[in-house]
Formats: sequence, structure tokens, C-alpha cells
Amino acid sequence: MKQLDLNSFKDFSQAEVGRRILVDDPVMRVVLVSIRAGQALPEHAANGLVTVFAVSGRVVFFEGADCCDMLPGKLVRLAPGRPHRLEAKEDSQLLVTMVKQSDAAAWNSLAPAGRDLDLRQTARDRRHPTVFYAFDGLTVGESFFIVNDHNPLPLRAQLEQLRPGEAAWETVIDGPDQFRIKVSRIAARVTPAEETVLAGRGA
Repeated sequence: MKQLDLNSFKDFSQAEVGRRILVDDPVMRVVLVSIRAGQALPEHAANGLVTVFAVSGRVVFFEGADCCDMLPGKLVRLAPGRPHRLEAKEDSQLLVTMVKQSDAAAWNSLAPAGRDLDLRQTARDRRHPTVFYAFDGLTVGESFFIVNDHNPLPLRAQLEQLRPGEAAWETVIDGPDQFRIKVSRIAARVTPAEETVLAGRGA
């Protein structure tokens, strides 16, 4: 269980809107937005389902031609691809959650021990991050299985480079049409992951 105290994050800046990534996994991304009175976020859209929850302050939220006042406790929901923007009337904080377009491998990576991460239906640019997220969720002695349509040797090399001495790699099925690899954690992670991270302008 991961716990965070939103009251401990005050990322206000006169120079730019503050964005702190609280959760970023293969299924969901949660960002705490800290915005000064008078600042604005220009119109943009996301390719996943979005909710925006007002934590403090007051902002005017626009979805296309519609708008509403967002005061503490108010939540809005946006369908994927819907353009939206906002203007802060007071110093405000918003909790923005995006549910990503996900497949079975992404969902299994959230609790990976003993499960299959079938990457054949996963977009290629999301395969490695999904496996790394799953691996970082293992405790020593736990494992999961990668199922793929080719031998993921570049992934193995990356895992050995970025998690040296932490993983065991065992090929269970060696092609030609399906590859099944057992990935086990054999040592604890040397450097713990950051709990949260400040996002750049484009987040």
C-alpha cells in the first residue's frame, strides 16, 4: 500500500504551473497540479479517461464551450480526446487522474507475482516500461512470465544494465512463434524508486 500526504506538496511557482507526478504506472497516471492565481493551462487533450478533482482554491474549468467553477470537493470527468483548459482565480491545487488505454499485460504488471505478461498485444513502445514496472513490484523470490512474439534479448540486456544483479532470466519456451521467459527477482533493489517526481512543462 502506498500512502501520500497531499498537504506536504506545495509546488507553487510564479514562473510556471507546478506539476508533481504522484502515481505513474502502466494503467494510471496521477498528477498534483499547483497553480497560482492568474495562471492558466492552455487547451489540451489526453488519450485516456481523465478526472480532475479540486483540492483547494478556485479555478474556472473549460471543456470546449462549456465551463464550470471548481471549488474544493468538486470533480469533473472527461472522455478521452476531449479538449479542455483552465484558469486559476485563486492559488489552487488539482488532482488529475488519467486512466490509460491498457491491455492485459498492463493490468497484470500491477500485481505481477506468478502472472503472465503477454506483450503480444502491447504497443511496442510500452513493452519495456510495463516489464520494468512489474519487476520493480516483485519481492525477492517472486517471479512472473513474459510471453512475446520474438526473443526479447534487448529487454534482457536493458534489465541487466539497469537492475544489475537483481534479476534471473530463464527461457521456458524458445520460439519460433512464441517465447516464454520466467523473470525472477533474486536480490533487493539497491536504489529505491522515488515516491514522487516533479514533471516537466509537457506533462
